[in-house]
Amino acid sequence: MRVAGIRSITVAGFKSIRRAQTIELRPLTILAGANNSGKSSIMQPLLLLKQTLEAPFDPGPLRLDGPNVPIDSVNEVLHCGAGKPVGRFSVEVALANYDACSLEFRGSSRKGIEIAAMIARNARGMDARVSPAMTGQALHRVLKADVARRTRDRGIRWSVVRQRCFLNLEAQPANGLAWLVWDGAIVAANVGSQIERMLHVPGSRPKPARVHGIGAVGDKFPGAFTDYVAGVIDRWQGVRPDKLRELGEGMARLALTSRVEARRVGGSGVEILVAASPQGLLNLANVGLGVSQALPAMVALLTAEADDLVYLEEPEIHLHPRAQSAMASVLADAARRGVIVVAETHSSLLLRGVQTLVAKGELKPELVKLHWFQRRAPDGCTRVHSTDLDDKGAFGDWPEDFDDVSWDAAREYLDAVESASVR
Repeated sequence: MRVAGIRSITVAGFKSIRRAQTIELRPLTILAGANNSGKSSIMQPLLLLKQTLEAPFDPGPLRLDGPNVPIDSVNEVLHCGAGKPVGRFSVEVALANYDACSLEFRGSSRKGIEIAAMIARNARGMDARVSPAMTGQALHRVLKADVARRTRDRGIRWSVVRQRCFLNLEAQPANGLAWLVWDGAIVAANVGSQIERMLHVPGSRPKPARVHGIGAVGDKFPGAFTDYVAGVIDRWQGVRPDKLRELGEGMARLALTSRVEARRVGGSGVEILVAASPQGLLNLANVGLGVSQALPAMVALLTAEADDLVYLEEPEIHLHPRAQSAMASVLADAARRGVIVVAETHSSLLLRGVQTLVAKGELKPELVKLHWFQRRAPDGCTRVHSTDLDDKGAFGDWPEDFDDVSWDAAREYLDAVESASVR
C-alpha cells in the first residue's frame, strides 16, 4: 500500500541553517537563490536519511559519506555560529496524511554522530518524543495508556532501540506480543518509505560513456538516479514503448533530439542512441553535452509515480536559454501527474516559463510553490522566503529578483556602449 507523499521539510542547525526553516512541497516546488545561500542545505538532510536507509549494511545513525551527499566529518553538517559548532541538527519530514517524524542528531567525539531524539506525530493525535536514554515510566507514558497497563501487568518492559536513522520501542520479553505495534514505528516506516522512493538527480552529472552498465531496475532507485538512466531506457525499449515515445517528445520540446533508443552491447552493456539529423542515430557520447545532462532529469520525471519526490539539482544545466524556458513545461507535465518535483535552479528563464504556463491557464497556481534562499548579514544564517503564484503567474516581491540582475546587466552594457560612442 502506497503512503501519502512528502508535504514539508523542516531543518535546523544544519550548515548555514541555524534556526528552523521550513519548505512546503507542492507538485512543482522551485528552490532559488544565490550560490551558497542554503538551497542544497535544506535538501541534504533528506539525502542523508535516504543513503542511510539504503545502505547494504547498518552504517549507524547517519551515513555521511554516501552516494547522494558525500560528507567527510560531522563538523561539516553542524551549523557553526561565531566560529563554534551548534552541536546538534534536526530534520522533520511531514507527509500529506499528517504523519510527521522529527529526528535530532548530535555530534559526538566518541561516536561521530548519534540520534538524540525522535518525535513522531500522526493525525490521530499522537505526539510522542523518545530518546535512547528513556526507560521505565517515561516509556510507559509514551505508549497508549491501555497498552502500557496491560504490558506492565504482564511484567513486560520496554526499551528504546535504534533502527538505522529512526528509533523504535521494543518489548522484552516479546512472547505473545506480536499484536503490539507502537504508532511511532508506523509513522517512521511511512516516512522512511517515502524517502526511499525519492529520485535524486544531482547537479554534478557524469559525462556520457559510450557503453553503460545495465543496473537492476525496480520501483526504488538507491543512490543517485543517474546510475539507472541507461537501464530504465533499456527496459522501456522492451516493455514500455509509450514511455520511450514520451521521452522523445519531451527531449524534442527542449530542441535536443526527437528520439532516444537503447542498443544492447554484448551481454551486460547498453549504448544510448539519439537522433541527430542529418547524421541519423548517434551514440550519446557523440552529441552535445546538453543532451546527456538533460536526459537523467527527463527519465526521472517519467519514471516517478504520483506522490514520488523527484529532486532535480539544476535541471537547466548546459541548456540553451530557449531550452531552459521550455524545461518549465516538462516539469509541469510531471507535476500535473501528481509527482512532487523539487527543482533547485539558477535560471530566471525556467522560472519565467513556469509563470507563463500559469498565466496561460495551463498550470494551476496552487500546484506551484516558490522558495527563495538568502544568507542574512551579519551572522550569515540562511533564511527562506516562500510565496505563491496568483492566477496571472505573478509572485510579488522576493528579497532579490532574477530579473533585477538581467536588467542591471543589460543597463550596464547599454551605458558602456553609450560612453564608448561619446569618446
